[in-house]
Amino acid sequence: MELHVPHGSIRSIRDFLIHIGIVTVGVIIALALSQLVEIYHRSRMAAETMEGFRREISFAETQVEQVMDAIPAWRNQIETDIAQLSAMPDKNAGVAPLKYPETAFQLIRKASWETAIATQVLGALPPEKVKGYELAYEELKTFVEEERAGVGYWYDLHSYGENATTLSTADRQALIKELRRYDAFARFLQEIGKDTLKTCATAVN
Repeated sequence: MELHVPHGSIRSIRDFLIHIGIVTVGVIIALALSQLVEIYHRSRMAAETMEGFRREISFAETQVEQVMDAIPAWRNQIETDIAQLSAMPDKNAGVAPLKYPETAFQLIRKASWETAIATQVLGALPPEKVKGYELAYEELKTFVEEERAGVGYWYDLHSYGENATTLSTADRQALIKELRRYDAFARFLQEIGKDTLKTCATAVN
């Protein structure tokens, strides 16, 4: 910004001070307006960011709830399979094929959180809200990591096939052990899910 002194208009110290005062006030007003625009812009970005957090976490909540609703059926199927395998079926007996429990693996969206970090807009948000969102994303990450482990267990189960009559005694015992491991995974995932849903509910409310 260039300042030009009007020639011939300053004839005394008083005129000079008046001119300086006018220029100073103009600069202050310009800076204040610029600051207001910046505050408005950051406020709008903060509101949009928080709304993005709520959308992502709310969607993730529905996914976790779906898995939580399915877990009891997984565990019931495990009990059925263990009972069938423990009966030591004869190779010639007509035995229904094994039905293994289902598995799940969610993909948690974190675009809003990652964008907020990249644009440094987190500093414009209430610290307690930022902490709540951060905890929610961390809980969701833990839930997904445990699901990923469960997918590996699920593939281990299927490696034994569905026909229990073709399995040796040692294989049946090994499969029962794998089923119990999957049941332990399901129980642990259920507990993680409960904590995750609580954390997410706190964050979005």
